[in-house]
Amino acid sequence: MIQNSIQLQDVDEATTLAVFLVLWIDVVRAELRSSTKHLRGLYLLLQEIQKKCRPPDMDAGIFIDKSGGVGVSPLIMSIWRLAIRLDFTTSLYLCSAPVFPTIPAEQQDFHRRWVILTTPDKDTAEWALATFAQDNLMHRACHLANRARAIRVSPDYTVEKEWEIRAAAEGLHKENEAWHERPIVRQAQSIEELLPFDPPASQTEDPYLFSHYPCRPIANPFYANLYISSLAASIYISLITDPQIGPGTQTNRFMDAVRICQTLSGLRDDKSQPESSRIWIIFLAGVAFGGHRSPRESKWLLWRMHEILKSFPLMKRSVDAYEKMWNVDGDFWDEMNKIQVLYH
Repeated sequence: MIQNSIQLQDVDEATTLAVFLVLWIDVVRAELRSSTKHLRGLYLLLQEIQKKCRPPDMDAGIFIDKSGGVGVSPLIMSIWRLAIRLDFTTSLYLCSAPVFPTIPAEQQDFHRRWVILTTPDKDTAEWALATFAQDNLMHRACHLANRARAIRVSPDYTVEKEWEIRAAAEGLHKENEAWHERPIVRQAQSIEELLPFDPPASQTEDPYLFSHYPCRPIANPFYANLYISSLAASIYISLITDPQIGPGTQTNRFMDAVRICQTLSGLRDDKSQPESSRIWIIFLAGVAFGGHRSPRESKWLLWRMHEILKSFPLMKRSVDAYEKMWNVDGDFWDEMNKIQVLYH
Protein backbone atom coordinates (compact mmCIF):
# COMPACT_ATOMS: atom_id res chain seq x y z
CA MET A 1 0.00 0.00 0.00
CA ILE A 2 2.88 2.33 0.79
CA GLN A 3 4.57 1.55 -2.52
CA ASN A 4 1.32 2.21 -4.38
CA SER A 5 0.93 5.58 -2.64
CA ILE A 6 4.43 6.57 -3.70
CA GLN A 7 3.99 5.42 -7.30
CA LEU A 8 0.69 7.29 -7.59
CA GLN A 9 2.21 10.34 -5.86
CA ASP A 10 -0.65 10.11 -3.40
CA VAL A 11 1.55 10.79 -0.38
CA ASP A 12 0.12 12.18 2.83
CA GLU A 13 1.08 12.37 6.49
CA ALA A 14 -0.59 9.05 7.26
CA THR A 15 1.64 7.27 4.75
CA THR A 16 4.67 8.95 6.27
CA LEU A 17 3.62 7.84 9.76
CA ALA A 18 3.26 4.26 8.54
CA VAL A 19 6.81 4.21 7.15
CA PHE A 20 8.17 5.76 10.34
CA LEU A 21 6.54 3.08 12.48
CA VAL A 22 7.99 0.32 10.30
CA LEU A 23 11.38 2.03 10.63
CA TRP A 24 11.00 2.20 14.43
CA ILE A 25 10.19 -1.52 14.62
CA ASP A 26 13.37 -2.31 12.63
CA VAL A 27 15.49 -0.23 15.01
CA VAL A 28 13.99 -1.82 18.12
CA ARG A 29 14.69 -5.26 16.64
CA ALA A 30 18.28 -4.15 15.82
CA GLU A 31 17.71 -4.84 12.10
CA LEU A 32 19.75 -1.86 11.01
CA ARG A 33 20.13 -2.76 7.33
CA SER A 34 16.36 -2.86 6.98
CA SER A 35 16.09 0.40 8.89
CA THR A 36 18.42 2.04 6.36
CA LYS A 37 16.01 1.14 3.54
CA HIS A 38 13.09 2.59 5.46
CA LEU A 39 15.09 5.73 6.27
CA ARG A 40 15.50 6.23 2.52
CA GLY A 41 11.78 5.78 2.00
CA LEU A 42 10.96 8.14 4.85
CA TYR A 43 13.26 10.80 3.44
CA LEU A 44 11.58 10.59 0.02
CA LEU A 45 8.13 10.84 1.60
CA LEU A 46 9.11 13.88 3.65
CA GLN A 47 10.39 15.52 0.49
CA GLU A 48 7.14 14.80 -1.36
CA ILE A 49 5.08 16.32 1.46
CA GLN A 50 7.28 19.41 1.55
CA LYS A 51 7.08 20.04 -2.19
CA LYS A 52 3.64 21.58 -1.67
CA CYS A 53 5.12 24.26 0.59
CA ARG A 54 8.68 24.86 -0.57
CA PRO A 55 9.44 27.73 -2.98
CA PRO A 56 10.94 26.48 -6.28
CA ASP A 57 14.34 28.09 -5.60
CA MET A 58 14.75 26.69 -2.06
CA ASP A 59 17.25 23.99 -1.09
CA ALA A 60 15.55 20.57 -1.13
CA GLY A 61 17.02 19.73 2.26
CA ILE A 62 15.18 22.54 4.04
CA PHE A 63 11.70 22.03 5.45
CA ILE A 64 10.28 25.55 5.40
CA ASP A 65 7.67 27.55 3.50
CA LYS A 66 7.51 31.09 2.07
CA SER A 67 6.20 32.63 5.28
CA GLY A 68 8.92 31.09 7.45
CA GLY A 69 6.77 28.25 8.68
CA VAL A 70 7.51 24.60 8.08
CA GLY A 71 4.43 23.83 6.02
CA VAL A 72 3.75 20.48 7.67
CA SER A 73 2.39 19.48 11.05
CA PRO A 74 4.58 19.58 14.17
CA LEU A 75 4.11 15.81 14.41
CA ILE A 76 5.76 15.31 11.03
CA MET A 77 8.53 17.71 12.02
CA SER A 78 9.09 15.69 15.20
CA ILE A 79 9.30 12.51 13.13
CA TRP A 80 11.89 14.18 10.90
CA ARG A 81 13.95 15.05 14.00
CA LEU A 82 13.71 11.47 15.29
CA ALA A 83 14.75 10.25 11.85
CA ILE A 84 17.93 12.34 12.02
CA ARG A 85 18.84 10.64 15.30
CA LEU A 86 18.07 7.16 13.95
CA ASP A 87 20.05 8.04 10.81
CA PHE A 88 23.26 8.87 12.63
CA THR A 89 23.07 5.90 15.01
CA THR A 90 22.49 3.54 12.08
CA SER A 91 25.37 5.17 10.21
CA LEU A 92 27.65 4.78 13.23
CA TYR A 93 27.00 1.07 13.66
CA LEU A 94 27.03 0.19 9.94
CA CYS A 95 29.93 2.50 9.01
CA SER A 96 27.84 3.75 6.11
CA ALA A 97 26.92 7.25 5.02
CA PRO A 98 23.75 8.69 6.60
CA VAL A 99 20.66 8.77 4.39
CA PHE A 100 19.50 12.30 5.19
CA PRO A 101 21.63 15.24 4.01
CA THR A 102 23.52 17.28 6.57
CA ILE A 103 21.85 20.23 8.25
CA PRO A 104 24.26 23.20 8.16
CA ALA A 105 25.01 24.71 11.56
CA GLU A 106 23.75 28.13 10.46
CA GLN A 107 20.32 26.68 9.63
CA GLN A 108 19.71 24.58 12.74
CA ASP A 109 17.57 27.20 14.48
CA PHE A 110 14.98 27.41 11.70
CA HIS A 111 13.00 24.95 13.85
CA ARG A 112 12.45 27.65 16.45
CA ARG A 113 9.05 28.73 15.14
CA TRP A 114 7.30 25.35 15.24
CA VAL A 115 9.06 24.35 18.45
CA ILE A 116 7.88 27.46 20.29
CA LEU A 117 4.32 26.79 19.13
CA THR A 118 4.38 23.23 20.46
CA THR A 119 6.21 23.60 23.79
CA PRO A 120 4.78 24.92 27.08
CA ASP A 121 7.49 27.49 27.85
CA LYS A 122 10.67 29.15 26.58
CA ASP A 123 13.07 26.88 28.48
CA THR A 124 11.47 23.73 27.06
CA ALA A 125 11.79 25.17 23.56
CA GLU A 126 15.46 26.00 24.13
CA TRP A 127 16.17 22.48 25.39
CA ALA A 128 14.52 21.04 22.27
CA LEU A 129 16.68 23.25 20.07
CA ALA A 130 19.80 22.29 22.05
CA THR A 131 18.92 18.63 21.50
CA PHE A 132 18.48 19.17 17.76
CA ALA A 133 21.86 20.92 17.64
CA GLN A 134 23.57 17.92 19.25
CA ASP A 135 21.87 15.49 16.85
CA ASN A 136 22.84 17.67 13.88
CA LEU A 137 26.47 17.72 15.01
CA MET A 138 26.73 13.94 15.32
CA HIS A 139 24.89 13.55 11.99
CA ARG A 140 27.47 15.80 10.29
CA ALA A 141 30.28 13.88 11.99
CA CYS A 142 28.99 10.60 10.51
CA HIS A 143 28.87 12.21 7.06
CA LEU A 144 32.46 13.42 7.48
CA ALA A 145 33.68 10.04 8.76
CA ASN A 146 32.34 8.22 5.71
CA ARG A 147 33.59 10.91 3.34
CA ALA A 148 37.05 10.70 4.95
CA ARG A 149 37.21 6.92 4.56
CA ALA A 150 36.26 7.17 0.88
CA ILE A 151 38.90 9.85 0.26
CA ARG A 152 41.66 7.87 1.99
CA VAL A 153 41.15 4.75 -0.14
CA SER A 154 40.86 6.74 -3.36
CA PRO A 155 43.79 6.69 -5.82
CA ASP A 156 43.51 10.50 -5.83
CA TYR A 157 44.28 10.74 -2.11
CA THR A 158 46.86 13.42 -1.26
CA VAL A 159 48.34 15.05 1.82
CA GLU A 160 46.32 18.16 1.01
CA LYS A 161 43.09 16.16 1.15
CA GLU A 162 44.14 14.72 4.51
CA TRP A 163 44.57 18.23 5.86
CA GLU A 164 41.11 19.10 4.57
CA ILE A 165 39.69 16.15 6.54
CA ARG A 166 41.52 17.27 9.66
CA ALA A 167 40.33 20.85 9.23
CA ALA A 168 36.73 19.68 8.89
CA ALA A 169 37.08 17.53 12.03
CA GLU A 170 38.53 20.48 13.94
CA GLY A 171 35.54 22.55 12.82
CA LEU A 172 33.21 19.94 14.34
CA HIS A 173 35.19 19.98 17.59
CA LYS A 174 34.81 23.77 17.77
CA GLU A 175 31.10 23.51 17.06
CA ASN A 176 30.80 20.96 19.85
CA GLU A 177 32.59 23.29 22.25
CA ALA A 178 30.34 26.18 21.18
CA TRP A 179 27.26 24.10 22.04
CA HIS A 180 28.19 24.39 25.73
CA GLU A 181 27.91 28.19 25.39
CA ARG A 182 24.21 28.12 24.58
CA PRO A 183 22.50 30.11 27.38
CA ILE A 184 20.21 27.25 28.46
CA VAL A 185 23.20 24.88 28.60
CA ARG A 186 25.40 27.35 30.51
CA GLN A 187 22.63 27.88 33.03
CA ALA A 188 22.30 24.12 33.67
CA GLN A 189 26.07 23.66 33.83
CA SER A 190 26.43 26.42 36.44
CA ILE A 191 23.94 24.61 38.70
CA GLU A 192 25.73 21.28 38.29
CA GLU A 193 29.08 22.86 39.18
CA LEU A 194 27.73 23.93 42.56
CA LEU A 195 27.13 20.31 43.59
CA PRO A 196 30.05 18.58 45.37
CA PHE A 197 31.32 15.31 43.91
CA ASP A 198 30.60 12.13 45.88
CA PRO A 199 33.64 10.17 47.16
CA PRO A 200 35.30 7.55 44.91
CA ALA A 201 33.64 4.17 44.53
CA SER A 202 36.44 2.31 46.35
CA GLN A 203 34.73 3.09 49.65
CA THR A 204 31.40 1.46 48.82
CA GLU A 205 29.84 -1.62 47.23
CA ASP A 206 27.27 0.42 45.27
CA PRO A 207 27.58 -0.91 41.67
CA TYR A 208 26.45 2.41 40.17
CA LEU A 209 29.55 4.19 41.42
CA PHE A 210 32.21 4.31 38.72
CA SER A 211 35.53 2.58 39.33
CA HIS A 212 37.83 4.67 41.58
CA TYR A 213 36.59 8.05 40.42
CA PRO A 214 34.40 10.53 42.31
CA CYS A 215 30.75 10.44 41.25
CA ARG A 216 29.18 13.45 39.55
CA PRO A 217 25.86 14.33 41.24
CA ILE A 218 23.08 15.25 38.82
CA ALA A 219 20.63 18.12 39.27
CA ASN A 220 19.18 18.09 35.74
CA PRO A 221 19.01 14.63 34.09
CA PHE A 222 17.94 16.09 30.75
CA TYR A 223 21.06 18.26 30.62
CA ALA A 224 23.22 15.36 31.82
CA ASN A 225 22.09 13.15 28.95
CA LEU A 226 22.89 15.86 26.42
CA TYR A 227 26.24 16.45 28.12
CA ILE A 228 27.34 12.83 27.65
CA SER A 229 26.07 12.94 24.06
CA SER A 230 28.43 15.87 23.48
CA LEU A 231 31.34 13.95 25.04
CA ALA A 232 30.60 10.89 22.89
CA ALA A 233 30.50 13.09 19.79
CA SER A 234 33.94 14.41 20.74
CA ILE A 235 35.30 10.84 20.95
CA TYR A 236 33.76 9.94 17.58
CA ILE A 237 35.18 13.02 15.85
CA SER A 238 38.63 12.24 17.29
CA LEU A 239 38.45 8.79 15.66
CA ILE A 240 38.21 10.44 12.24
CA THR A 241 41.71 11.87 12.61
CA ASP A 242 43.18 9.26 14.99
CA PRO A 243 41.39 5.92 14.38
CA GLN A 244 43.48 3.83 16.80
CA ILE A 245 41.26 2.09 19.38
CA GLY A 246 42.06 3.25 22.91
CA PRO A 247 43.08 6.64 24.31
CA GLY A 248 45.13 7.37 21.18
CA THR A 249 47.06 10.60 20.74
CA GLN A 250 43.95 12.72 21.27
CA THR A 251 44.53 13.83 24.85
CA ASN A 252 40.86 14.53 25.58
CA ARG A 253 39.54 11.11 24.52
CA PHE A 254 40.25 9.23 27.75
CA MET A 255 38.94 12.03 29.98
CA ASP A 256 35.82 12.40 27.81
CA ALA A 257 35.11 8.73 28.50
CA VAL A 258 35.75 9.20 32.24
CA ARG A 259 33.30 12.11 32.36
CA ILE A 260 30.71 10.04 30.51
CA CYS A 261 31.00 7.32 33.14
CA GLN A 262 30.96 9.75 36.06
CA THR A 263 27.77 11.27 34.68
CA LEU A 264 26.18 7.87 34.04
CA SER A 265 27.07 7.00 37.62
CA GLY A 266 25.21 10.08 38.82
CA LEU A 267 22.25 9.29 36.59
CA ARG A 268 22.05 5.81 38.11
CA ASP A 269 18.78 4.25 36.80
CA ASP A 270 17.38 7.55 35.49
CA LYS A 271 14.34 7.04 33.24
CA SER A 272 14.18 10.50 31.65
CA GLN A 273 15.82 8.92 28.58
CA PRO A 274 15.43 5.31 27.42
CA GLU A 275 18.49 3.30 28.37
CA SER A 276 18.81 1.98 24.81
CA SER A 277 19.48 5.54 23.60
CA ARG A 278 22.72 5.53 25.64
CA ILE A 279 24.22 2.40 24.04
CA TRP A 280 26.09 4.33 21.34
CA ILE A 281 27.50 6.67 23.98
CA ILE A 282 28.70 3.80 26.19
CA PHE A 283 30.10 2.03 23.13
CA LEU A 284 32.26 5.03 22.19
CA ALA A 285 33.40 5.49 25.78
CA GLY A 286 34.56 1.86 25.69
CA VAL A 287 36.47 2.51 22.46
CA ALA A 288 38.23 5.41 24.19
CA PHE A 289 39.20 3.27 27.20
CA GLY A 290 40.41 0.47 24.96
CA GLY A 291 39.43 -2.60 26.98
CA HIS A 292 42.60 -4.11 28.49
CA ARG A 293 44.31 -0.69 28.39
CA SER A 294 41.87 0.58 31.05
CA PRO A 295 40.58 -2.62 32.72
CA ARG A 296 38.73 -1.11 35.70
CA GLU A 297 36.97 1.51 33.59
CA SER A 298 36.06 -0.97 30.85
CA LYS A 299 34.71 -3.51 33.36
CA TRP A 300 32.31 -0.91 34.79
CA LEU A 301 31.13 0.06 31.29
CA LEU A 302 30.40 -3.56 30.49
CA TRP A 303 28.36 -3.87 33.67
CA ARG A 304 26.37 -0.81 32.63
CA MET A 305 25.87 -2.20 29.14
CA HIS A 306 24.62 -5.53 30.47
CA GLU A 307 22.16 -3.71 32.71
CA ILE A 308 20.69 -2.14 29.57
CA LEU A 309 20.49 -5.55 27.90
CA LYS A 310 18.00 -6.67 30.55
CA SER A 311 15.41 -4.47 28.83
CA PHE A 312 16.95 -4.49 25.32
CA PRO A 313 18.15 -8.10 24.85
CA LEU A 314 18.23 -8.03 21.05
CA MET A 315 21.49 -6.07 21.24
CA LYS A 316 23.35 -8.87 23.07
CA ARG A 317 25.34 -10.14 20.07
CA SER A 318 26.42 -6.61 19.27
CA VAL A 319 27.45 -5.90 22.86
CA ASP A 320 29.55 -9.08 22.93
CA ALA A 321 31.26 -7.89 19.75
CA TYR A 322 31.88 -4.46 21.26
CA GLU A 323 33.66 -6.02 24.23
CA LYS A 324 36.04 -7.91 21.92
CA MET A 325 36.57 -4.82 19.77
CA TRP A 326 37.56 -2.64 22.73
CA ASN A 327 40.52 -4.97 23.35
CA VAL A 328 41.84 -4.90 19.78
CA ASP A 329 45.04 -3.02 18.97
CA GLY A 330 43.84 -1.75 15.64
CA ASP A 331 41.96 0.73 13.50
CA PHE A 332 38.44 1.58 14.70
CA TRP A 333 36.95 1.70 11.21
CA ASP A 334 38.53 -1.57 10.10
CA GLU A 335 37.23 -3.34 13.19
CA MET A 336 33.74 -1.88 12.71
CA ASN A 337 33.68 -3.34 9.22
CA LYS A 338 34.39 -6.79 10.64
CA ILE A 339 31.29 -6.83 12.84
CA GLN A 340 28.79 -5.68 10.22
CA VAL A 341 27.47 -9.23 9.84
CA LEU A 342 25.71 -8.81 13.21
CA TYR A 343 23.24 -6.39 11.64
CA HIS A 344 20.65 -8.07 9.46
